[in-house]
Amino acid sequence: MINMLTDFADATRFDLSSLEVIAYGGSPLPVEVYQRTRQMLPDVKLVQVHGMTETGFLTGLEAKKDSFGQHVNSLGRSCPGVDVQVVDPSSGRPVEAGQPGEIVARGANIMLGYWNHPDWTAQAFRNNFFRTGDVGYLDSAGYLFIVDRLQDSHR
Repeated sequence: MINMLTDFADATRFDLSSLEVIAYGGSPLPVEVYQRTRQMLPDVKLVQVHGMTETGFLTGLEAKKDSFGQHVNSLGRSCPGVDVQVVDPSSGRPVEAGQPGEIVARGANIMLGYWNHPDWTAQAFRNNFFRTGDVGYLDSAGYLFIVDRLQDSHR
């Protein structure tokens, strides 16, 4: 939707001054779309969120002019009260910053289990962390990046 709006030739005919925040998710905003959005809507706050049905929001990234650059492909940092880690898919042990592994999370927002499916629930959790099935890494500042999907994901 952001792409379509910023690519719409007649967008300047409309008064968009009441627009204050655009929240988006699903994937990071491509650089060219971010730049067009900043040109068209310089004062609009852009907020990216990432999560799943089972987890609610896990991470968020407020796209600020001074911090967006190096984190353009990031999903942001953990939301307050959410512990997001990247672990070795085999052992479940955390990996070092910059190293890829499975993204896992725990917090009050994480589901308790799949309704009437204890076997699914058992596969979805390890060490009290929900296993997202996504492969990613955390940089040294705690920003999360997704790079792939586990081939043998429990989902």
